[in-house]
Amino acid sequence: MRTVFIPPLASSYSVLGFGCASLGSRASPSEGQRALSHAFERGVTWYDVAPPYGDGRAEALLGTFLAGKRDRVAICTKAGIPRSAPSWLKRMLRPAARFAVTTFPTLRKGIAQLRGPHLQVNMPPQAVEASVIESLRQLRTDYIDVLALHDPAIAMCTDPAILETLEGFVKKGYVRCVSIAGSPDAAIAGSAHSHLFQFAQFQDNPFLGVIDRLRADPATQNKIFVTHSVFGASALQRLSELQTQANSSKPPSPGEILFDYALAKNPTGIVLSSMFSPKHIDANCTRAAAPISQDVIATVKNLMEPRTF
Repeated sequence: MRTVFIPPLASSYSVLGFGCASLGSRASPSEGQRALSHAFERGVTWYDVAPPYGDGRAEALLGTFLAGKRDRVAICTKAGIPRSAPSWLKRMLRPAARFAVTTFPTLRKGIAQLRGPHLQVNMPPQAVEASVIESLRQLRTDYIDVLALHDPAIAMCTDPAILETLEGFVKKGYVRCVSIAGSPDAAIAGSAHSHLFQFAQFQDNPFLGVIDRLRADPATQNKIFVTHSVFGASALQRLSELQTQANSSKPPSPGEILFDYALAKNPTGIVLSSMFSPKHIDANCTRAAAPISQDVIATVKNLMEPRTF
């Protein structure tokens, strides 16, 4: 696995991070533990989680996996969206839902839409502190490598009381570094307001161009970037359509191009992937182990250029 040195943490970690959003929900606890172990064996050392992930169970499941490995991995968890507590009915239906999306993958998008979006919460300092303490307990660790404000409003990123609370976490040793995981506007505003934010985590793909915007802004250009959802916003379908229009069907596939693009656009940061099957993990780790090629950026740019017929 190719690694990247992360100066704020004074250590090197895998360029590929394990996204735990489905750990304990879409992926059952046993499936999740197998996936976490397989990814670790393949060299993945960055794990991204949050209190509401996996219907509120992901942190605890990750904590179980971390036993005996804590000093060899980095954990990013978040504060800002409360831990979810699924109803008994949802817990009963979860195995059936997992079976349905495994048997009929096209159902996955519809089921995800039924969950609805997380509500953005401008969490008060006391709630942030309580969230962090609970995360430490769930993760069975004494410290969090990176604590991210989770989809925060700009006001939360610039609130003096929130910033004082975050700084207190760092001074107490509960947290090593602080991040903003959300919109580019929030990342720019928070980074311009406080030196505390050393990371910016955000969704990006060629059709969004967020990483270029943040790299160009003085407030965020020197931050460590953690990107995710390279297939989001229908990017896979849109790139496939562009390849068809260009009469290009030769390898690599649209999915491989997008994954390579994410790695090439963020060569000094971390690219997150939600991956639970051994085949998916192996494929991602193999591509993440290869040297970065900037050719894929030119390939995507060429496909996206307007065409005249």
